[in-house]
Amino acid sequence: MTSVQKDTLKTIVTQLYKDITEEIKELEEKTQPIAPDCSLGRLTRLDAMQEKSINESILAKARIRLKKIQFTLDKIDHEDYGLCTICEEEIPYERLCVMPESTICVTCANERDKS
Repeated sequence: MTSVQKDTLKTIVTQLYKDITEEIKELEEKTQPIAPDCSLGRLTRLDAMQEKSINESILAKARIRLKKIQFTLDKIDHEDYGLCTICEEEIPYERLCVMPESTICVTCANERDKS
């Protein structure tokens, strides 16, 4: 991987970190408890509780991805960033642009999914 590609990836990861952090803040607001004294109808309250549950699931996934992105930010300057942890081949740059937190190549990911 060239230094220009690595710099581009660092920019992508940094922006992704900011975006996910903002998304988490918004989701935390949306997952606040629903006050029982709030004047909602029964069906509206059920809809609100269901939406809260969905947002909690999305929030949990966003927190996991944020941790992966933090790990990527810490590792991106190391020489082994971009190498598959299974076969030790270089992960394609295009894959890293889409999923910079990837630690395995597509071939190994497909093999692992088949197992």
